This record gives sequence, structure tokens and C-alpha cells, in this order.
Amino acid sequence: MISQRDLIIYLAIKYNGDYDSLLYAIDRKECPDAEIVKNTVSQIKCKTLTMIDDDYPQYLKHFPRSPIVLFYYGDISLIDEKHYRYNLGVVGTRHPSEYGVMYTRKIVKEVAKDCNIVSGLAIGIDGEAHRMALEAGTKTIAVLGSGIDNPWPDSNINLYHDILNSGGLILSEYPGKLEPTPLTFPVRNRIVAMLSNTLLVTEANGYKTGTRITVGFMLNYNKEVLSIPYSLEVKDSYCNRLLTLGAHAVMNGEDVLINMNLRKINLI
Repeated sequence: MISQRDLIIYLAIKYNGDYDSLLYAIDRKECPDAEIVKNTVSQIKCKTLTMIDDDYPQYLKHFPRSPIVLFYYGDISLIDEKHYRYNLGVVGTRHPSEYGVMYTRKIVKEVAKDCNIVSGLAIGIDGEAHRMALEAGTKTIAVLGSGIDNPWPDSNINLYHDILNSGGLILSEYPGKLEPTPLTFPVRNRIVAMLSNTLLVTEANGYKTGTRITVGFMLNYNKEVLSIPYSLEVKDSYCNRLLTLGAHAVMNGEDVLINMNLRKINLI
């Protein structure tokens, strides 16, 4: 007899976390050999959270294409209903300027006592946000675009372990050591948006940027997007473009907390 939970996890592994393939297999009631399912699931090193689990966050179910299975290490309570209000997504370019790094670190440090930081473990702004969160003593959540046991990029392997050792959370839709592809990162970005109460963009340039995809998901989910301003001399600043389109401008951590309704506005 195969439990429904084990079957879903097995199918997520079989189809490498591909949402459409997994959903199709569930819909057509694919029924593999029970012994194969048992052996496959028993070999997983990480923990799992499925949509049918009692502790699967209800808010996630309200989003289209919410993850059916999440593979994870660390403190899964960081994405529960209680913590969700305090989860700030911080994203941006893989090739930041000194200005972008400085303000990413400054703002993350200033909100550290009040927020958990959500990002994608990429080089650049993502990595800086995670590192500053660790330095400031707050929890951070990394959403991978690769298999849960395949930290990507290699240069962030130590950061991956530092997040876990600090009591944070690493999660992915993708099992094992699955290699990332150009398609897995945009798919990953929707989960960053789902888990973030509010999103802060600290630096991005041009129109064709992964940050734009995350912003698009946030807007589709009717969530707040914040951006820091850049000099008008930065012609291709996506941050400035966001401000012209209605994103809230922030200059420090206090501005972020006010926009997240974690601080009251003091006009005096």
C-alpha cells in the first residue's frame, strides 16, 4: 500500500520537480510499484513538505502553481503563517555596483531585528542579502533553482552551509543534485515571490533581468514592491524604472518596515 504522501514525493523525484509533469502524473493517477516508491523515498537525505501536509502554509495554496512538493533543510517554520508577515524578499543583479552592495547590506542590517530575509542564493545581490542577514543575526531563507543537494553556484557552497548552521532554511522544488537550467531559475523566482510578504529590489539594470520576473510575480500576487533610487545618470536602472511604475521608494530600513506595516509613520 502506497501512502498518498509518499507517492507525491516519488513522482516529484521521478519528474525532477517539474511542476507540469508532476501535476499530469497526479491527475492521471500514475501508480508505480510500491517497492520502488518505498525505496526511492527512503533514500532522500533532506526533509519534505507536501501540499497535503497539515503544516503546509495555507497562504501558499492561494497562489497559482503553488509548489506541490518542497525539498528542504533547516527551519521550515520560517515560511509558516506566523513568520510570513516578517519575510522580506531581497533580490537584484548578479553583478552589482559598490552602491548596490552598500545599500543592500545597509538596509538588511537595519531591518534584521524585525525581518527574515528571503532570496535565491545567487551571486551578487542575493548572496549579499543572505550574508548580511547572517552577520546581523537574523534568519534567512534561500530558494534554490537547482536540486536541494546541489548548491548553486559553487562559490556559494559555504553560504549554503552557513545558512543552515545559523538556523535558517534552504528549500527547492527540485530533488537531489539536479543541475540548474535557464528555465529553473525563473520558475524558482515565483517561490521567492510567494514566500515574501514584500519585495525589495536593491539593484537591477536593463529590462531583460531575472529580477523583473520576480517583480512580475509579486505584482500578479498583489504584493508590495520596494526599490532604492539611483542617479538619473544610470540610464538603464531598473530600480528607477520601477519607481516610475509605482514601486515605493525606500532609502533605509525604517522605510522598508513602514511599508511592511511593521512600523508606524512618524511625521514629526
